Amino acid sequence: ESVNNRGRTGKLTSILRDLRQTTVALARGVGAWQGSKAGGVVGLQPSDIAYVNAHGTSTQANEKGESQAIVNVLGKEVPVSSTKSFTGHLLGAAGAVEAIATIEAMRHNFVPMTAGTQELSDDIEANVIYGQGQEHDIPYAISNTFGFGGHNAVLAFKRWEA
Repeated sequence: ESVNNRGRTGKLTSILRDLRQTTVALARGVGAWQGSKAGGVVGLQPSDIAYVNAHGTSTQANEKGESQAIVNVLGKEVPVSSTKSFTGHLLGAAGAVEAIATIEAMRHNFVPMTAGTQELSDDIEANVIYGQGQEHDIPYAISNTFGFGGHNAVLAFKRWEA
């Protein structure tokens, strides 16, 4: 618990409490895209998704939970990377920048690598792309964004066909 210099509990305590609730939910695979409902709204099936731009904060709880959720809904084959590894965490702007990166991946049919990743821990089952990006046909993609207090969003994108 944090205490400021006047002896009162600071905002850090509530932020940490929110963060813990969010990561616990992620560890159970809750809060990420649950294809049966979210996909049904836009007519997508989990098998349609060809790339996931993961939230990827590089915290053990988030990575394990997000990996589990992706594998549970989309399977182990869909390519996953985190463009946050190139930009750092941009807080409120992270979701917008990652959405743009997802759209660019679709435009160029190229899954960017997750920068700085040398190897994956044993509990990560998702198909995380690291070391070098890969060419893939990406007609549909999703971008995961998770925030404090359960402010979570998963954006689904369809490649523009002129």
